[in-house]
Amino acid sequence: MVPTKDGRGNYLVARNGDIFHYGDGHSCGSLVSRSIKPHSSIVSMSLSFDGKGYWLVDNYGQVYAFGDAHFYGSFFQPKPLFLPYLIAGIAPTVDGKGYWLTTVFGQVYAFGDAKAYGSLRVQL
Repeated sequence: MVPTKDGRGNYLVARNGDIFHYGDGHSCGSLVSRSIKPHSSIVSMSLSFDGKGYWLVDNYGQVYAFGDAHFYGSFFQPKPLFLPYLIAGIAPTVDGKGYWLTTVFGQVYAFGDAKAYGSLRVQL
């Protein structure tokens, strides 16, 4: 669930990438409306800088952009061999011209104008 920028609505995203919007949330489309089947379950959603778009990310690291949210790349690993590479979340930069992806074990990957400031080290 992600609140709208003014807090007067929210978005819910399903594992298959379907989007449900409430209050002043508006639809910019969904994976279902585009007839796209994600590679794995959608695990996170984030709004664009002005709230007129959003990004979805699946746990294999594929990013999907809608509305005015731009695609800056992804960390797509088809069927990751190691659990540390499963993606857990996406967070946009302040200006919305990039984003970070984080894994379940704390590695961080930067895209667009996002800077890589560091990650947790994984020891399995």
